[in-house]
Amino acid sequence: MCNVKLSDRDDETKLLDTRRIKVYKEILVGPNTYPHDYSSKILLMGKWVRNCGFEPDDRLTISVYKGRIVIEKEKPGTIDTKLLAREQKASEKFLKERIKQLVSPDVFKRLSFKNGEITMKK
Repeated sequence: MCNVKLSDRDDETKLLDTRRIKVYKEILVGPNTYPHDYSSKILLMGKWVRNCGFEPDDRLTISVYKGRIVIEKEKPGTIDTKLLAREQKASEKFLKERIKQLVSPDVFKRLSFKNGEITMKK
């Protein structure tokens, strides 16, 4: 007798449960919001969330389509490209400000900062 399991992919695509939930309205209050502005809010909570494999502090990827949202656990080592770009931009801004403090204004005007590289303008 031979037991064969072809792949774990079958387990990943197997429907575990179907839930019906509501989209809530969250009124936005703040200095940069309009009086009748709101956000839509979806709250997922319960043992069923844990039972399908989501644990506290898990990192998630949310793919957004028209009329459909897909939530998946991130694989270890996944890089958040938007966060990486924000951090790189902040780092470049800090570096530019620091160089501005260290060199004379005439030298700073001749520097070019592009794509993480610093060159002298001709």
